[in-house]
Amino acid sequence: MFTNRVTALIGSVSGIIEGFIDPDVEIDVSYQSRLYERDNVEAYYESNLMDLPLGAGMGAEIPMVFDTSVQTPSGRMHHAHISWIVYLLRNGLLGVLLLASYFLVTGSVIARKVFLNGGGTGLLLAGFMQLLSDLVTSFKANVMLESFSILPAVAIAWAMTANVKRSTGK
Repeated sequence: MFTNRVTALIGSVSGIIEGFIDPDVEIDVSYQSRLYERDNVEAYYESNLMDLPLGAGMGAEIPMVFDTSVQTPSGRMHHAHISWIVYLLRNGLLGVLLLASYFLVTGSVIARKVFLNGGGTGLLLAGFMQLLSDLVTSFKANVMLESFSILPAVAIAWAMTANVKRSTGK
């Protein structure tokens, strides 16, 4: 039974990857809409290049090249469901850098504690696994920094507290 689940999971992941590589692979309507949101943001920045470094702003509404389900009453697009795209829309390249730095810094602190310092407690491992899950989800769905799981933050706080206690002897 477990083998069947793993095989099904691998098949699903392979199908998603093939969807990016092979344009003839059919994708579901929901994900196609997310790709249209990406295309709308790309089209916006092609004609508004000066907004690219800092973004269009938190309340931005952009014209749609492709119709999506996330339109305002004015018929413009305000939101995207892929984290990297919504950060690019609202905060520009700086926002993408912020999102990437969250994953890099948080992941490196936890990984260093778990793998290099031998402090592989359940909390740290769970925080690391949650961080990886958030990273994967960020490419397919909307994962915002202000709503991330608290587990990675708790794991980092615990790791830093353990380092302070060890260095001060308290």
